[in-house]
Amino acid sequence: MTELAVRQESGITPQRATRLAREKIYAGIPDDDVDLALAICARYNLDPLLKHVQLIPSNKKDESGKWTKAYSVYVTRDGLLHVAHESSIPFAVQFDEPQAKKNPYSKQDDIYLTGTLKREGFPDLVAGLWFSEYQATNNQGQPLGAWKTHPAAMHQKVVEVYLLRRGFDVSLPAYEEVQPDAEPVRVEHASAKSNGDNGNAHWVEDPALLDRMYKYAAESLGMSDADVFDALQVNAIGLYQGTMKQAKADLDAWADAHAKIDAAVAEVYGEEPAGE
Repeated sequence: MTELAVRQESGITPQRATRLAREKIYAGIPDDDVDLALAICARYNLDPLLKHVQLIPSNKKDESGKWTKAYSVYVTRDGLLHVAHESSIPFAVQFDEPQAKKNPYSKQDDIYLTGTLKREGFPDLVAGLWFSEYQATNNQGQPLGAWKTHPAAMHQKVVEVYLLRRGFDVSLPAYEEVQPDAEPVRVEHASAKSNGDNGNAHWVEDPALLDRMYKYAAESLGMSDADVFDALQVNAIGLYQGTMKQAKADLDAWADAHAKIDAAVAEVYGEEPAGE
């Protein structure tokens, strides 16, 4: 692998950076997928330790029809910005006022945002995107994460990465531009975890306990599966190491923090928080 943007003065060799990426950033992911991500890092001089390239999990059926986990390589917004700055071409992204109008494809009311990438020595690159076509939602059509709390910022973000990817010749899709095909995998990595010296299986291996946890998260806290993974800080539920009590505390803390974010955003934009 090439330098991967690791500076010599850091004391971290490219070989150690590769090992750290495998062990920390891409832990638990098949070697072939990790190799592909590292090859993309080498191609664009990106740094996996800064999460310039991520491997995004999604559900996929294998030849036998069984659902398995698959990974897709995505260049993140930070990665795209790195490529743009490395080009030494002065650039800026400007946005027009968003337009509320009917989407001719869905025939529904929507928001259209146009952005312009200005690069010194190049013609302006202009692109516009419909909000509904990029908003991340769960299976019930409810917005997820920052698309729920900061929709305007996220709309600008996808327009920005759309322009950067084309303006600086990065052919792989950026994460913000593409959503996984399905909700994250709930149960996987059956792993003989232990609840202590009694040798019992860890609670995440029990489908009934998992269903109870997901039911609590959805019905009591209004959280999606993706929100649960975010709160527990894992990309697969089988990787969670804490007790069920600790998981509940993590879910409660996440929901409380996001309720405060919602209230703060509503205050800034002069809107009442949902439910008031």
